[in-house]
Amino acid sequence: MTWHEWQDAPWGRLRYALAEANLSRHLTDHATVLDLGGGNGVDAARLATRGFHATVVDRSPEMLADLPDRVTGVEADIATADLGTFDVVLLHNVIQYDPSLLAPAIAAVRPGGLISVIALNRHAVPLVTAVRSTPAAALATLDQPTQRTELFDTDIQLFTAEEITDRLSALGCTPLAHYGIRAVCDYIADDTSKHANYADLERLELALTARSPYRDLARMFHVIARRDNSMSPRPVASADPG
Repeated sequence: MTWHEWQDAPWGRLRYALAEANLSRHLTDHATVLDLGGGNGVDAARLATRGFHATVVDRSPEMLADLPDRVTGVEADIATADLGTFDVVLLHNVIQYDPSLLAPAIAAVRPGGLISVIALNRHAVPLVTAVRSTPAAALATLDQPTQRTELFDTDIQLFTAEEITDRLSALGCTPLAHYGIRAVCDYIADDTSKHANYADLERLELALTARSPYRDLARMFHVIARRDNSMSPRPVASADPG
């Protein structure tokens, strides 16, 4: 499956629809948005359509060449790019490839601004594996810190929302919300039904995204935090072992 095919599939469409819906609860009008590692800018384009000024930073010129006209593209490395500060910074599906990028992402948020973090949820891995494979394979994933991703054929690090919330707090941010992305979709083994019933599936996902326990077992977690006016480090709470 290509990247475009993934984005157009029900699971890709849900990823973007839910991220936008979750963010909408926290955004103010006419905000400046920086999408770090934003690829071809689907998240940014959705916000730009609503009047936000969106910039995407990515290392891939091929991805940036595919950006919509209303989104500004910058070819750069997230770790070293110096673009100033923005009202909202998106770090969506990036930290599993390089957790160290959380700090420079926060540095790009103006004091009082928002950071939005999405990543694969370690809590969901055994359940998704049980549905898609076997109980034995699911058992082997318990407490595993990494997983192989088929789309990019690479190993990624796994986190929980609790772990990232602790890291955000330690880096001078106040967590505002924890959402779940794809609380149901990835537990439906029949992909054909997802295409046939997409509208109903999206409505269900939107209804569950902020509800516990559904959000806690969603395929991805979505954490939104506000950068404090002071960036003094705080003590890091104990990480959730699960």
